[in-house]
Amino acid sequence: MQINTSLQRLMLERETEKSQILVNQQITAFPPNFIHSLDSSHMMMTALACRKAGLNFAGVHDSCWTHACDVDEMNRILREKFIELYEQPILENVMVRRRF
Repeated sequence: MQINTSLQRLMLERETEKSQILVNQQITAFPPNFIHSLDSSHMMMTALACRKAGLNFAGVHDSCWTHACDVDEMNRILREKFIELYEQPILENVMVRRRF
């Protein structure tokens, strides 16, 4: 089935037992999707910490905003959460839990 919108064209296909997995596409899609998941995890951790600190938070993709008077505090939170996220053995965990 094809769905045309003003922005894009979507192709939908019903999954069947005969549906094949496109391994090469899966392999090339993994790295950017994985990095995006890390970026979004960092943003979510930052948003929750800002909320706990009483700061207003807005964000899109990898850009975070708050009121000018709170920038220094958000700056500190962003860095703390970045370190907290990347202190974890993320790549090692992926390798241990991989199912391919």
